[in-house]
Amino acid sequence: MNIKLKTLIMGCLVASSLQVGAFAQEAVSYPGYRLAWAEEFEGAGLPDSNYWNTGDTGGVINNEWQDYRKENLNCTRLEDGKLILTAYKDPHKGVRGWGSKEDYHFKFSSGEVHSCGKKTFKYGRIDVSAKIPTGRGVWPAIWLLPDKSPYGGWPNGGEIDIMEYVWGDDEKHSTTYSTVHTFDSDRNGNRIGSGYGHSSTLDTDFHLYSLVWEEERLDILFDDQVIFSYHKKEDSYKTWPFDQPFYLIMNIAVGGTWGDDWGVDESIFPKTMEIDYVRYYEKESCEVINPVIDIRYSADPSARVFNDTLYIYPSHDRDEARWWDMEDYYVYSTTDMCHYKDEGLVFEPLKQTSWAKKYAWAPDCVEKNGKYYFYFPTDQDYIGVAVGDSPVGPFKDVIGKPLVTRHSPGIKAPRDFIDPAVFIDDDGTAYLLVGQNALNIIRLNEDMMSYEGKPVVLDNVNQLPYFFEGIWMHKYKGKYYLSYSTGPNIPGRGPQIAYAVADSVYGPYQYKGVILEEVSSGTNHSSIVEYKGQWYLFYHTSERALSLIPEGSPERDFIQWRRSVCVAPLYYNEDGTIRPVDAEKSFKIVCGK
Repeated sequence: MNIKLKTLIMGCLVASSLQVGAFAQEAVSYPGYRLAWAEEFEGAGLPDSNYWNTGDTGGVINNEWQDYRKENLNCTRLEDGKLILTAYKDPHKGVRGWGSKEDYHFKFSSGEVHSCGKKTFKYGRIDVSAKIPTGRGVWPAIWLLPDKSPYGGWPNGGEIDIMEYVWGDDEKHSTTYSTVHTFDSDRNGNRIGSGYGHSSTLDTDFHLYSLVWEEERLDILFDDQVIFSYHKKEDSYKTWPFDQPFYLIMNIAVGGTWGDDWGVDESIFPKTMEIDYVRYYEKESCEVINPVIDIRYSADPSARVFNDTLYIYPSHDRDEARWWDMEDYYVYSTTDMCHYKDEGLVFEPLKQTSWAKKYAWAPDCVEKNGKYYFYFPTDQDYIGVAVGDSPVGPFKDVIGKPLVTRHSPGIKAPRDFIDPAVFIDDDGTAYLLVGQNALNIIRLNEDMMSYEGKPVVLDNVNQLPYFFEGIWMHKYKGKYYLSYSTGPNIPGRGPQIAYAVADSVYGPYQYKGVILEEVSSGTNHSSIVEYKGQWYLFYHTSERALSLIPEGSPERDFIQWRRSVCVAPLYYNEDGTIRPVDAEKSFKIVCGK
């Protein structure tokens, strides 16, 4: 809504907490959401002061003609279960405001309410059922501004206009407008278009004006139909300031820099705006409890997303393990990050191949052309590949031999030849990354079960500092990220998860630091994946073993071989660096996100 209340509202410094009002008995339900707060405007007199400020805007805005009267029942009142805002001709003297005591002649008085400092909203869905005034010169609005923006005054903090009405040209007399404002749109001139709602009954029937607000997207709806969408483009407040609490404003302006574009027909006043209800829905949430896999010990998680489901491909520590003598592989899946399904045993390389004899360690799985390729190490020497028709197999050793070994041409294996991870680039090219203390990058053929030529090898001194094992590659905003365990390679420190970044798969890579500090398992192995708009770090610890084995038991000497998979949300800074991750026991998450 252009500049409007920017000075007052951006200067609203009263911190507010989420307050829960009386729930509506007949509120509409939306899948994946819960009704968190509702204002049904019951009673009489002024609206509830626990949630609403009335008419304390403070001065002349946008050259508008009205004076928003504070706590004035002629302008703002509850009546028959509705909030009634009224704009009417009322010539009177006042002051210009905004710090000025200059006399000002107002032509109208009008009603408005806002929840600055009292009720804020961040993400979720807001529904406002309203019957709005129409006509030449009237300018009703339903909109939001930040309660206490860390980004500065308007437009830095952003603005969300759920609904504005002005007379408009020709056939637009029955049209509402919806948009957002940002620093980029209002200071850099990169204007954002509007969405339009059309109805000949705007002033006679109640219509539903809604905002669906997610972490990287805003949708504005008119009568439950999306009419405007805005997406997050980058991690910058200049284009996306919508990561902070906002509060709601509802008002009737008269004239002004937009409302007066077609003149003001003073004969149509008084004009009223009726609001039946305001309802706020939050996404259902649940708690992620680490370790996320507790049915059996598991380690070295490779997390992959197939068909809107996240799958975890870990190694399997035996219940009474006293070394890394794993034998088989189980798979787990989730659709909400809170609940995990045991997909069962999917592959036993020591039984299902003729060449693997021991040590089924950290695997990986990728999909290409409708087939699923399960890569696994054995014997500290071999990397095999098994193929299946689904993410949970069954997997079969199709080629009947290792895909690559420590003795293959060009391979560098100063220690164990383990920990395969496959990265498929945007152009479909697949790369197998494997090794310990030296990283071998092998370009796979289209069949995903063969390769030609020699690998590119990165050392762990100059090319990939501190690399020990547990390699993982992902891509973020065009950059290639290698994350890995540092093992014993940083003097005086236990295994950490570190990372490096490059402009191409083969590097050169620039070391960026540590993502995750040492954990209780004595080793660590991680994967990084984006799922439903959120990035996650999967890793393992021995916290489950510590909780199951009594203190003083000699079995505690073997917890490093009894590990369990954990997960934590992962975040990037604006420059693309990764924020350090805390190995928390639990965290809240929006279900389905």
